[in-house]
Amino acid sequence: LAFDGQLIDDARFVIALARTAAGMGARIITRARALNIDRTSAEVEDTLTGTRFEIHANRVINATGVWAGQLVPSVKLRPSRGSHIVVSGEGFTGTSLTVPVPGSGNRFVLVLPQLDGRVYVGLTDEPVDDIPDVPTAPESDVEFLLRTASSVLERDLTRDDVLGSYAGLRPLLEAEGASADLSRE
Repeated sequence: LAFDGQLIDDARFVIALARTAAGMGARIITRARALNIDRTSAEVEDTLTGTRFEIHANRVINATGVWAGQLVPSVKLRPSRGSHIVVSGEGFTGTSLTVPVPGSGNRFVLVLPQLDGRVYVGLTDEPVDDIPDVPTAPESDVEFLLRTASSVLERDLTRDDVLGSYAGLRPLLEAEGASADLSRE
C-alpha cells in the first residue's frame, strides 16, 4: 500500500498543527530563523525586525531538513532534489500510475490525478551540492518526467502540457551510493 499524495491542503494542515500546539501551551513563532541550537536551547532571529532572542525547552529538535547540518556541523547529509510537474487532467482516466524508470529496479515516476482536474507527475531524485533557499525544478527534470510518464500513456506529454512545476529537498543521511538508493528512514 502507498499513502503518498493523501494530503490535499498542506497549508491547512500546518495551521491546524500550530493551533493544536498553541492550545496545548506552545508559543508559535513565525518568520524566525534559528542561528544556533543545542539540546535545550536555540538562538533565534526575528527576520522582520532583526531582534535576536533565546528559547529554552526540555528538548530542542533540529527539524530543519536539508539545512540541519548548517546548525549542527556533526549532522552529515546528502541532499536530494525531488521535482514534480503539473499537467492538465484532460485525457486521463483518474487512475494513479506507477511508472518504472528505465534502467532502474527501484525507481518510479508517479502519475497522480487530483480532485481539481490536474495531474501531478513526479518525482525525480537528483543530488544537490548547493542548497537553495527555494528549490526549483530544472528543465532536465521536467524533460525526464515528461519522457518517463509518456512511456506508458497513449500520447506523449510535451512541454506545452506542463501547467507548472515545483521541487522539494530531501535530507538524506550521508552514505555511499546513489541518492535514490539511500534510506528514507
